[in-house]
Amino acid sequence: MQRTFAALESRVFDVLVIGGGITGAGIARDAAMRGLSVAIVEKSDWASGTSSRSSRLIHGGIRYLEHGRIGMVRESVRERETLLRIAPHLVKPLEFTWPVYRSARLPRWKLRAGLTIYDLLARGGTMRPHRSLDPDEVIQREPCLRSKELTGGAAYFDATTDDVGLTRANVTSAVEHGAVAVNYAKAESTTVSAGKVDGALVSDQADALRARVSARLLVSATGPWQARGTKGSHISVSGERVCNRGAVTMLSPVDGRVMFVLPSGRQTIVGTTDIFTGESPDDVRASEAEVSYLLAAANAYFPDAKLTEADVIASWAGIRPLAAAPYGRNPSSISREHNIVRDSRGMITVTGGKLTTYRSMAAGVVDEVMRSLGRSPVAATTHEHALPDIDGAVA
Repeated sequence: MQRTFAALESRVFDVLVIGGGITGAGIARDAAMRGLSVAIVEKSDWASGTSSRSSRLIHGGIRYLEHGRIGMVRESVRERETLLRIAPHLVKPLEFTWPVYRSARLPRWKLRAGLTIYDLLARGGTMRPHRSLDPDEVIQREPCLRSKELTGGAAYFDATTDDVGLTRANVTSAVEHGAVAVNYAKAESTTVSAGKVDGALVSDQADALRARVSARLLVSATGPWQARGTKGSHISVSGERVCNRGAVTMLSPVDGRVMFVLPSGRQTIVGTTDIFTGESPDDVRASEAEVSYLLAAANAYFPDAKLTEADVIASWAGIRPLAAAPYGRNPSSISREHNIVRDSRGMITVTGGKLTTYRSMAAGVVDEVMRSLGRSPVAATTHEHALPDIDGAVA
């Protein structure tokens, strides 16, 4: 796809989307598919922020059941099924083993009850229901797991994705439906006429050019650059050292938080943390304390790994933008639901949400865009059309 900065001044767009992460990309695709003229700009590369620093999971969010968020889990498992259908080259089923130990915060009966509800909410989909496992079956699946005090466990399905590839596929699809998409194009400020936002001044980060982009409506989808959030950090270590055969769900030995060990080629990913941070999204890094936290979990479940900081091949962190982030709350208990707001100047801002539900979140934003523009309602069709297999072809 050719990068065409000059095209940003070619017309008055119906909507200008600021932010080229998964949320902005999904909004641009949906709006273009509903017949709106669309421009989307991103100050760096596509998915360069939180969207490329995830656990790479498309999951129903079983841990949300603990907090009674049935609606969010229902939406997540529905969207998981949609993405498996429209992007099978990017979203693939992944089976997890969840071992349960005598001292665990979640006993077997509670895990079994939760996974049964999980299965019911996903009823009619393609995922196989969970299976309860006795201790021998758990060890047969994951021989390197700690066997002491193991009482059993379960096997269940979620899905994994290429988070960058998913974002770029949405951008490509938006362009195929007429959108103008420009990365390394930073929205410096908005322009206002008669008290309403009517565009933005955009600078070309590659060639030091500037453009005034005119639009009837602006949507800000800049994630943690516009909203407080929590930091999620991951580490990558040798898969041979951990010797996990597949994906494993863990409870942190430090605070009982749900975590994962995930296969990634010859490496294993351990994640994630969930802490409030004042760090800039541009500079966020996994701290030494977070790395130690992740290593402690991996070593507790895979004691023969004996991992130290010297074994960390890579680490990364992203900030999850939250629609509400009250101080004093356990970060993991805060809702991952999204919020769509239109301010007095007519600008629409979307915050919160998660990778799995980006498509339905985008549909809600574009519904608001259509209302704000006074257009006749047109239903989203992004769930009906396959995402392109771009094979890394987006500029």
